[in-house]
Amino acid sequence: MIPGGASTVRPHPLDPLNAKEILAAVSAVRATGELTEAARFATVVLDEPSKESLAALDPAELPDRRARLVIVPGPACSVVEAVVGVTTGEVVSWDERSDVRPALLFEESFNAIVALHGHAGFRAAMHERGITDLDKVQIDPWPTGNFGI
Repeated sequence: MIPGGASTVRPHPLDPLNAKEILAAVSAVRATGELTEAARFATVVLDEPSKESLAALDPAELPDRRARLVIVPGPACSVVEAVVGVTTGEVVSWDERSDVRPALLFEESFNAIVALHGHAGFRAAMHERGITDLDKVQIDPWPTGNFGI
């Protein structure tokens, strides 16, 4: 251990990303200047090395761990898939994909619930059914997905 409680031991190549690594990956993609404040990070996960590279791995020299990020750059129907070297901060790949969206983000789900609770038509429909305490109504926004329509 080094002062301050941090460990000098590097994580195994297949260990999940830790908080520091996630923050480093997000900082690296933000540093590209390609994203606005509207960008949302759908996923930040370990970009697992191949079985072949793991088999050839010299335990004394662990490779740079990489993070794979799925980013929603804004309200348009698109995503960015990026891979970042966690320790180097190098953006290894940046693939902009149009006409796709990741699964519904928590923020979007929450906003849909709040909007529905505030909608006069929804409130009236619930009242017609004898439901007056909307705190007892569970709303689960689940998108249907993309069927190519």
